[in-house]
Amino acid sequence: MSQRNIEIVLDDFVDAFRRRDLDAIARRLHPDVVWEGVVEGLVSRGRHEVLQFLRNAMEDSDGLGIEALELLDAGDHVILGMKGLRFQEPLIDTDLGGQLFNVLTLKDGQIVHLRDYVRREDALKAAGAHDAGWR
Repeated sequence: MSQRNIEIVLDDFVDAFRRRDLDAIARRLHPDVVWEGVVEGLVSRGRHEVLQFLRNAMEDSDGLGIEALELLDAGDHVILGMKGLRFQEPLIDTDLGGQLFNVLTLKDGQIVHLRDYVRREDALKAAGAHDAGWR
């Protein structure tokens, strides 16, 4: 099941975002999905709010601007690491250091929770995963 979760995240989330295909993303979001951002209190609750957040992110960018991706299997969790120019700018008062890590939790083929992390080791710990050696 975890290999399938990685495929879902890569095909139906990352690539769908690249294609600006919110319908494909919506099909993989649980109706009660919650997305917690790196900034304290930045939370999107429910499919509608998460899609609005993504819609705004698409409007504010010319694309992902991603130079490297990392996908790690952690059972019901997938860790998505991204490096790129998009993450060079500080987000409110948070310095991303050129990278961002998402922990996505999936259940029955749907994304039920997302949480953003600045530090890779925090994302690994949150997902109960071990360091696979990528930096």
